[in-house]
Parts: sequence; structure tokens; C-alpha cells
Amino acid sequence: GILQTYPDVLKVHEGAVGKAKECQKLQDDAKMTPQEVKDVMLRADVISYGTVAEMNHFQQERVQDFKYMMQKYLQEQISFYKKLTGKLEEALQHYNNA
Repeated sequence: GILQTYPDVLKVHEGAVGKAKECQKLQDDAKMTPQEVKDVMLRADVISYGTVAEMNHFQQERVQDFKYMMQKYLQEQISFYKKLTGKLEEALQHYNNA
């Protein structure tokens, strides 16, 4: 599922950030122009924003799924214990009528 792709997404992000740092060092060594470094930084920023957006979206989906799961679990628990209570009340009636 989604969790299997997360390491790959984070590696892409890590690679983009690493490449941006590398380009800044190359600019310091006069091997890249400021405009080239700026372009690389902009691309790295786009990847960073996309990664953060994916993480936020995943978190929202996870919260919704967990809420739904807990609601269904509690509804089923309530139903189960209502049935159990009914059976206990029937058993009590048998003893009261005996």
C-alpha cells in the first residue's frame, strides 16, 4: 500500500536536498552560476513542498480511517453487549419464575 512507497518518496526528497547543497558548494567553487543554483533550489523546493503535502494528506487520511475504524468497533461492541445483557435478563427471568 501507501506505506511501502514512503521510503522511496523520502529518498527522492533527500536526494533533491542533497543535490541542492551540492550545487551550492559548486557555486562557492565557481563551477556553477548563481542562476543555475537558483534553478536547482527551486526544483528542490517543489519536491520538498510536494513531499510535505503528501505527508499531510497521508496524515489526514490516517486520522479519518482510524476514526471510522474506532466508530465501527465501538458500535459493534455496544451491539454485542446489548445482546449479552438481553440474554442475562432472560436467564434472570427464568430464575425469578422458578
